[in-house]
Amino acid sequence: HYYDHHTLRILAGDVISLAAGGDVSLSIEAGPLSGDDLYVVLIGASGSDPGFDLPVGSESIHVPLNPDALTLAGLNLLGTPMFDAFIGVTGPKGFANATMHFPAGVITPSLAGVEITATAVLGGVTGFDYVTDAVEFSLAP
Repeated sequence: HYYDHHTLRILAGDVISLAAGGDVSLSIEAGPLSGDDLYVVLIGASGSDPGFDLPVGSESIHVPLNPDALTLAGLNLLGTPMFDAFIGVTGPKGFANATMHFPAGVITPSLAGVEITATAVLGGVTGFDYVTDAVEFSLAP
């Protein structure tokens, strides 16, 4: 089912101090047509434009993320405490929350100033077929 209104919001943590640590809390608000659908939150440090097209059968959906090494690292760390609920199933109304935990002093200070882009892909039994908007948060010293 293809439709246009999918959203991802930052509830808290739009700037994270690498020294102090902190959490980025995200809210997937896809709506009831996305109820009980699988979702995966994707991240990257290369922005959202131009993004990429994800094949869906004979069509494709546009994902507002430029995949990079951080995207791969995030996928490899799905299910770990750092990426809490970055993969899961939406509730009956198409909502879910995900949190990225940054422990104090663990991430290299050289990443200060980096903008992280997040988006989520969602879908039912036939596979991923829609995507949220992208949001950005930044890493500070």
